[in-house]
Amino acid sequence: MGSVTLAELRHGLRRWLAPAVAVVLGVAFLTATLAMRSTLNATVERFAAAQVAGADAVVSPPGKSSSTTGLTADQLQTVRQLPGVTQVDVEQSATTTVRGPDGAPLDVVARTVDPDQVDLLSGRTPAGPGQVVLSESAASALGATTGSVVTVGGAPGRAESRQVSGIVRVPGSTGVAVVIGTSGELTRWSGTTAYDALLVRAGGDQAATADRLRAALGSGVTVRTADAEIAARVDRLVVGISQITMFFAVFAIVAIFVSALVIANTFQILLAQRSRQLALLRCVGASRRQVTRSVVGEAVVLGLLASAVGVAVGLAPVAALAAVSDTVQLVQLPIESLRVSALELLVPVAVGLTVTVLAALQPARRASRVAPLAALRPELSGPAQTRASRLRLLAGGTTGALGFTGLLVSALRGEALPAVLCGVLSFLGVVLVAPVVVPLLARGLGRVARVAGVPGDLATDNTVRNPRRTAATSTALLVGITLMATMLVGAQTSRAAIADAVDSQYALDVSLDAKGQAVAPALVERVERIDGVERTARLRAGKVSVGGSRAAREQTVLGLPSDATAVLRDPSVVTAAAPGTVLVDELSAADLGIGDGDPVRLGPVTLTARVTDRSLDAFVVTAQDLARIAPDAPVAALWLRLSPGADAGQVVGAVQRATAGTEVEVGGSAGARAELDNLVNLMLAVVTGLLGVAVVIALVGVANTLGLSVLERRRETALLRALGLTRRQVRRTLAIEALLVALVAAVLGTALGVLYGWAGTRALLGTYAAGAVPQLPWLLLTAVVLAAAACGLLASWAPGRRAARTSPVAALAAD
Repeated sequence: MGSVTLAELRHGLRRWLAPAVAVVLGVAFLTATLAMRSTLNATVERFAAAQVAGADAVVSPPGKSSSTTGLTADQLQTVRQLPGVTQVDVEQSATTTVRGPDGAPLDVVARTVDPDQVDLLSGRTPAGPGQVVLSESAASALGATTGSVVTVGGAPGRAESRQVSGIVRVPGSTGVAVVIGTSGELTRWSGTTAYDALLVRAGGDQAATADRLRAALGSGVTVRTADAEIAARVDRLVVGISQITMFFAVFAIVAIFVSALVIANTFQILLAQRSRQLALLRCVGASRRQVTRSVVGEAVVLGLLASAVGVAVGLAPVAALAAVSDTVQLVQLPIESLRVSALELLVPVAVGLTVTVLAALQPARRASRVAPLAALRPELSGPAQTRASRLRLLAGGTTGALGFTGLLVSALRGEALPAVLCGVLSFLGVVLVAPVVVPLLARGLGRVARVAGVPGDLATDNTVRNPRRTAATSTALLVGITLMATMLVGAQTSRAAIADAVDSQYALDVSLDAKGQAVAPALVERVERIDGVERTARLRAGKVSVGGSRAAREQTVLGLPSDATAVLRDPSVVTAAAPGTVLVDELSAADLGIGDGDPVRLGPVTLTARVTDRSLDAFVVTAQDLARIAPDAPVAALWLRLSPGADAGQVVGAVQRATAGTEVEVGGSAGARAELDNLVNLMLAVVTGLLGVAVVIALVGVANTLGLSVLERRRETALLRALGLTRRQVRRTLAIEALLVALVAAVLGTALGVLYGWAGTRALLGTYAAGAVPQLPWLLLTAVVLAAAACGLLASWAPGRRAARTSPVAALAAD
C-alpha cells in the first residue's frame, strides 16, 4: 500500500496544495514564536553579561538590583576599603529635568552607563565637565543636536549648562529619554545619593569575594557572585519576553486550529471523491486497516513535508529581524544573530505532523468503511450527508447554552478567567451546531442571492446540500472573523469605559496651572487660539492662610466662574461649590483637621467646608467669594475643553509648546486619553495582523473546498452546460457560493464578536466597566464584512475559471 500512497500523492499534487499551505502557515507561526523567544533570551543573556563584565561580585539593595532607597555612600566606602578589592564600579539612576535649546523642560532618566554598552550615533563621548551625552529619544524630544546647549538638573538638585557632545542609543532603553553622566553628576543634577548596585572586582574566587562582602556589609544588602547576578538579571528581563511569547503563542494556536479544520475538510472531500478507487482496492484484496493506513500515510507525508517548509518559512522573518535590528532598533536590545535549538525546530514539526494526522484520522476511518461493491456504482462520490447527528446537536446545544450562560454571569461579576473558559466553551457549542446553523443562515442569505437567477438558485442549493462540509468551511473563516470582531468591539468598549472612568476622576480635558501666580495674558490668548480647543474658562486664584483644627498653612484658593461648568466633562465635580462654601479634597481635609460642614477661615472670610472625594489641586470657591477673599487675585489657571473629534495628543502637544519656558504646569485627562487611544490602536493593528494569518488559512480552505467541489460536480456542471448554462453563469454560481459561505461566517462571527467583546471588557475591567454597553465601531465592522465578502469572491476566481472550461461532452463521458 506504500506505493499506492506515494502514487496518489504524486497524482493529486495540486489537490494537496491547499492543506499543505495551511500546515505551512500554522507551523511557520509557531516556529517564529519559538525562535523569537530563544533569540531574545540569548540577547538578554548577552546584555546582562555585558553589564556585569569584569566584576567578581555585585552588591545591591535587598531583594532586587535597584530600589528607591538604594545603597548608601557609607556602604560604598566599606566595600572600597575591603582587603583585596581592586575596583568598585557604581550603577546609579535617578529622574531629573533637562531643558532644551528653547527652554522647554523634559523629565528624563539620568544614568551611569559604561561607554562600551551604548551605540554612538553622532558626535563623541564627553571630553570635559562641560559636555553631556543624550539618548536619541531625549535629543529628539528636546530638539537638540550635537553641539546644542542644554540645561541639566534642577530642584532638589542643581541645574548645570552643558553642551551636547554626542547622541547615543542605549540598549534596553528604547523610547526612554536618558541623559548619561558620572555618579557625581547624577548626585548634583537630581540630589540623589543612593546607588543601585556596586560592581566589585577583587581578582579572586567569586564565591570567596561574595562571602567577604556579606561579612562586611551584613544582612541589609543582597550580595551575589557575578554569575548569579547575571542569572538574576536575566530572570527579571525575560518576564516580558515570556509574556510576549505567550501572546504570540495564542495566535499560533488559533492558526493551527484553523489549519486543522482546513485539513479535515480537504481529506473529507478528497476521500469522498475517491470512494470508487478505495472500493476497487477493497475488491482486489485490501483490508480496511490497509486502506486506513494508506490514507494516514498520505497525511504523514503531507504533514512532514509541509511542516519542514513551515519551519523554514517561520525562521526567515526572525533571521531578517536579527539582521536589521541594529539599524532600526525594532526591539529594545540589538539582536546579533538568530539563536534556535534543535528542540525548538522539532516541536513545530511534531505539532504540524500531529495536527495533520489527527485531522485526517476521522476521514480515513470513514473511507475504510467503503463497501467493495460500491465500485460498481456509477456515481463519482457517495451521497452527501444532509442530516447532522442528533447526538452532536444535543452536545452542541448543551455546551453552547452552558457556555453562554457562564460567560454572561462571569462578565457581570467581573471574573476574567471564568469568562475566558466559558467563552471557549460557548464557541465550541457553536462549532458543534454549525451543520444546522450555517445552512439555515446560508439559505436565508440565499433568498437575496436568488435575484441573480439560475446561478443564485444553484449556489444556494449547493451551499446547503452538504451541511457538514459547508459548516467546516465556514467555521475556519468564522474563527478569524469572530476574534477580529471581538477585538474591535472589546477595544472600542474598553476605550469608552476607561475614558468615562478617567473623565469621572479628572473631569477636565486640559488644565493650565500657575500655582497661584498670574498667567501672562498673551499666553492665555495663544492657548485659546489653538486648533481643537472648543471652550475655555479663565480662573482667578490667590494664596491665603487657611486654618483647621490640626494645622494651618498657605493654600491656593481657586475662584470658579459661572462658565466653568460648560468646560467640564462631569460638571458634578464642582456643583457643590455654592456661595458661602469651599470645596476641600479629603486628603487636605485630613491634614488640616477639617470636617464636612465645619467653618473654615480663608483670609478675612469664613466659609462652610464641603469635603469631596475628588482630587483637587486647590480649594474651590465661587468667583464672588474669591473677590471677597483675595480682591487682587490674578488669572492663575485656564481650563480647556477639546472639540469633538480633536486629536488630544496634538492639542496637548501644542499647549505644552505654548507654555515652554514658563512655570505653568499642564495637566488634565486629555493626555491620558490620547495615550489610551494610541495604545488601543497599536494593539488593534498588531492583533489584526496576527489574526490575518488565520483568515488567510481559512480563505485557502474556502478556495480549496470550491476547487474540489468543482471536480466532484464535474458531470453535474457538464449537464447544466448541456442544458444551456453559460460559462459566465458557471463562474457566477461559484462566486455566489463562495460569497454565501464568507457572508455566513462574517455575519455569525460579527454577532459573536459583539457579545464576546462586551463580555470580555466587563470581565477584564470589572467595576470600571460596570455600566458599559457594547460600543460598535460600525465602520470597522462593516469593513470586516466587506473584506470577507471580497476575499470569498477572490477565492472563487480560480475554481470558477476551471469549472467554466469544462467541456460538456468530455465531462459526461463515463469513467
